[in-house]
Amino acid sequence: MLALDTLLQELSVLASSYNSLGTRLSLAAGELTNLGTPPSAGLLQEAARYQQTFETLRDRAIALAKEAGLAGGAIPANLVSVRELEDFIRSLMPIGSPEAVQQQALAMLDRLLSIRYSGSSDAQGALEDCQTQARQVRGLVATAVPANLPQVAISLVKGNHPLCALLTLLEEADRLDDDRWVQLEDTVARSFGRSLAVAASRGKLQVGGQVAPAPREAPSTQTVAPLQASDVIFGATAPTAGAVALEVMVHIGGIGDRTFSDREFAGTIGESRAIEGMQIRFKQPIPGLGIRYMGHLQSTGDTAWVGEGEYVGSRLESRRLEGFTIELTGPEADRYQLFYQGHFARYGNSNVLSGGEFCGLRGDGLQLEALKVWIDRK
Repeated sequence: MLALDTLLQELSVLASSYNSLGTRLSLAAGELTNLGTPPSAGLLQEAARYQQTFETLRDRAIALAKEAGLAGGAIPANLVSVRELEDFIRSLMPIGSPEAVQQQALAMLDRLLSIRYSGSSDAQGALEDCQTQARQVRGLVATAVPANLPQVAISLVKGNHPLCALLTLLEEADRLDDDRWVQLEDTVARSFGRSLAVAASRGKLQVGGQVAPAPREAPSTQTVAPLQASDVIFGATAPTAGAVALEVMVHIGGIGDRTFSDREFAGTIGESRAIEGMQIRFKQPIPGLGIRYMGHLQSTGDTAWVGEGEYVGSRLESRRLEGFTIELTGPEADRYQLFYQGHFARYGNSNVLSGGEFCGLRGDGLQLEALKVWIDRK
């Protein structure tokens, strides 16, 4: 434990000591490109020292992992950044019994759900999205058997989950140095939006008070038979009377584009095949009613909103969708109710969500494997 703490301290010193190195290398690269001016010998030597120090710390971390009995296959093959190395070192730290981990994770999530915003900006919506994710995680952790906790509980307790970054910004503000503050603020901005990061930095968020209640879950009006683990559903089923008929196309890793109907899971379950993109359209146009949607894509984050019939995601890039949001648009939108649900690897089915709510967990590396969408007239 002491050796791991020492490694983290040395890694922090490395990052802070060379915080301007990247800027100077970037300027030197510009001069080399535009004027042909070679980088100075001193700058190259400084970069070499940084590389050597980083590699030494990485080798020490890997050696400690092997001493702890971690198999070689469980050690990441590419530890190429300070952030990746820090996360790896934190993952090696002991965290106590499964029961203790479960209680610590639940306590952290309760504090996140007690956060209140004092202001009027986009941060309120970003906070609600963040707390929706925290509420979903809490449900997973609370219902898990301690001996088989989801990985997200361990990530929370070890402090390497994006939700922890927000909590640390709020609860440990007086004890954070500038470099750590910037790192946490950047994590919150990338995971939950810049507006929430700014609100946290300006003291507009407060931890405390009664835990925010979960929004009432809208019930489905049709019972859908559960999929078996090996099922892959192709084609579409006939819409029920009074329902809005949809066509949902998804791009499934290793399979390609497949089309489904509303009220059935579009994708696969139990085959570890990621959804890499999706497209939704009405089978029959409804005057005054539209739909739009966006996704959270691996490595790049939130996509732009797209309208009916447009594709969102990637193809042939092996980049999975990790979450999505869908909304109804147009003057007739208030006459209809939109519901959707996701199926995620390791976690199973999400709650049934209504229009505008984010389905997934930003920053947690979830793999979306199937989604179900349906619209009812009010």
